Amino acid sequence: MKKVFLSILLLGTVIAASAQFKVKSNGSALVGSTSYSFYTNTPAIKMEVHSPLTGTTDNIGFQSSAYMTGTSYSKLTIGVLGCAGNGYNGRNMGVMGYLSGSKNGAGIYGTIYSNLNINIPGTYAGYFYGDTRVTGTMYAGNVVNTSDIRLKENIESVSEKEGEVSFLDKIMSVDVLEYNLKDRTSELFSDSKDIDEKVAKFVAKEKAKRHFGVSAQELQQLFPNLVEEGQDGYLAVNYIELVPVLIRSIQELKQELDETKNSENGTRGTTDIKKDTFADKCVLYQNTPNPFKENTVIRFKLADDVKDAAICIFDMTGKTIKKLPISSGMESVSVGGYELGEGMFLYSLIVNGQEIDTKKMVISK
Repeated sequence: MKKVFLSILLLGTVIAASAQFKVKSNGSALVGSTSYSFYTNTPAIKMEVHSPLTGTTDNIGFQSSAYMTGTSYSKLTIGVLGCAGNGYNGRNMGVMGYLSGSKNGAGIYGTIYSNLNINIPGTYAGYFYGDTRVTGTMYAGNVVNTSDIRLKENIESVSEKEGEVSFLDKIMSVDVLEYNLKDRTSELFSDSKDIDEKVAKFVAKEKAKRHFGVSAQELQQLFPNLVEEGQDGYLAVNYIELVPVLIRSIQELKQELDETKNSENGTRGTTDIKKDTFADKCVLYQNTPNPFKENTVIRFKLADDVKDAAICIFDMTGKTIKKLPISSGMESVSVGGYELGEGMFLYSLIVNGQEIDTKKMVISK
């Protein structure tokens, strides 16, 4: 160990003294060029590693690793760490990579897998194989998803499926939320000393933002394929694939409007049937609490002349799960979570065979 330390120290002394370290072309490293020119992009310190073989094996310009073996672990392992600052404005880059030549590849490649022999299908500034996460806002001029029909199999047309609950009905039951994100600093930084002033400002800024979205737990009951559980245990929503669901909902709405329009044209000139006046006097309220686990209360208001009324509970396919008869002298009914099971349900106020209103409730784990 002492010999290795002395060798490194000697090498550093030589580099500092002459700013050059060269080995012959059968596998050499060059550290040199003490002059710097901004206009010619000549670095103050330059290292080049040349493989002695060309075209017959893998060529790696520079390789660095920090991997602990055995049972002892260090606090931090970093393969390559770059830091840049106080240079020309806009020209400070901690780590930089670029692609040269005419062959496919990437300036920077990242993966969580050990197999590096991947064929990159094109030329990219950055290419990542595996899950990639960004904390904070990601800016992009354009975001596209691969959707070529040639890459798909087991294809079904949603519009041609029969006997299923419409996308429109499902989307209409999704609650749009406005919210703030919780502070997760303690989860990301094990040591409070790592939270510097810039990190603190970033966290405060993100915490103050108001966001719009949906509950992943709620959406999971309707469209389970649009919700994934992350490696941190939290649920995430695939908002990109929610777009086709919205497109289908618009198609269904357009179809309903066309059918209504055709029906009105066919019955124009006939006398309108007067709606039951008691419907205006009957009200269904949102259950509380919601979501709930053990019990919830459904409140309502009925007109005095109601003869037949009930609270009907349905699952998301429209199947009746429970029917609770009610009368004019009642104001609420209680429902136990054990009676229905976990998930999302719809409940309606039915008066004299007419649906007054429908709302949703969620039974959590």
